[in-house]
Amino acid sequence: MIVIEIALLTIILALGLYASISDFIIGLIKNRVLFVAIALGIIFDFCYYTFYCQDLFRSFIINFAILFVVAIVLFLTHIWAGGDSKLLITIGILYPARLYYIFDPIPYPLLLIIAFSFILGYLYLLADTLVCLFNKRAPVSWKSVGQRLGKYIMQYAFTMIYVVATTLIYEYFIQPIFSLNNILMTVLLIAFALAVNSIKILKNRGLIIATLVFDVIMSIITRIIPVSTNWKTYVFILIATILRMVMSNYNYKEIPVKGIRRGMILSIPSSIVLIQSREEGMPEISSEDLQSRLSEGEADIIRAWGLKNPGRQTLIIVRKIPFA
Repeated sequence: MIVIEIALLTIILALGLYASISDFIIGLIKNRVLFVAIALGIIFDFCYYTFYCQDLFRSFIINFAILFVVAIVLFLTHIWAGGDSKLLITIGILYPARLYYIFDPIPYPLLLIIAFSFILGYLYLLADTLVCLFNKRAPVSWKSVGQRLGKYIMQYAFTMIYVVATTLIYEYFIQPIFSLNNILMTVLLIAFALAVNSIKILKNRGLIIATLVFDVIMSIITRIIPVSTNWKTYVFILIATILRMVMSNYNYKEIPVKGIRRGMILSIPSSIVLIQSREEGMPEISSEDLQSRLSEGEADIIRAWGLKNPGRQTLIIVRKIPFA
């Protein structure tokens, strides 16, 4: 049993190292590598749950099913790329169920992978922003921050409406059935708060108003004020929102046209410039999310356009968080 667990963890480590390097260098994770890892995982899992840990098979299925559903949702909402979601599913297959209980009493420890991915992705952007500041490549425009202060106050309020709703649903409907570890709940709420602005459907005005009404009614019925029960989490979210204000100027990167590659995401102004060229095969106006990642063909057309237009040497791309 120990040998199988070591083998599975070794595959996870090797896959993690490969995926991290590949995601940084080319922004992609090759399917064939994931398929090999999945095939090995299925073979080891068969032996593991057939001969040694039959009693943990149900726990494995539940955790994997939850992870699978979340991975699909992250992909369909364009928060994560397909490679990131497939990597998450692969890790769910490889992770030995006996090690779930290292995190006891957390019932679904694999969710921590997702939560920490968002938090570490946020910290990556913060660190990159600090590097830009120290190198004086792009000083903070406090005037710009001040001008957009109202927008960010609204953004914080928008985020809090959904975070409060999530807290109320948990405390009133879920907690009576089973209680999550406080640390896990805090991590999940923070990760959700960081991700909520990337979920387009949550920006629907009708849904926002309905959620706000739900928050007010549930707070009156339950006599629960979420901010008072978990105030440290909300303070952290406030700090994160303020930092996001400063970091917003660093979400973009100017690169040479000849450096455009498959998987990159154009900024809206750059995509408009390309469309105005009326070159056949150019990408549509960018939505600045993963839905607008360039294909190999589009990247080739843009580079060819750059050769024919020497006056335009650079384009602006959106920086991608290497979630892998």
